[in-house]
Amino acid sequence: ETPAPSRRALLDRLLNAETLEKFLGVTFPAHKRFGLEGCEALVPGMHALFQRAVELGVAHVELGMAHRGRLNILSNILQKDKATLLSEMDG
Repeated sequence: ETPAPSRRALLDRLLNAETLEKFLGVTFPAHKRFGLEGCEALVPGMHALFQRAVELGVAHVELGMAHRGRLNILSNILQKDKATLLSEMDG
């Protein structure tokens, strides 16, 4: 069984991802976005993958991905500044 702190961290990552999706949908309703719909597990999964890679000594990761969930990965996993992300969307 997964320890309670790990389950809490997983829930926090899922909630952060969902909150960002809702915020972007409300703030930029006319923009074409490819959100996480149906891919919510991508955020905690990528976090776990990168965390394990660091534990194994991986120093560099190249990531190529389709549009689906890209903004959420940039913000919640790669820690891109949300202000920068929003200014890029605003044009």
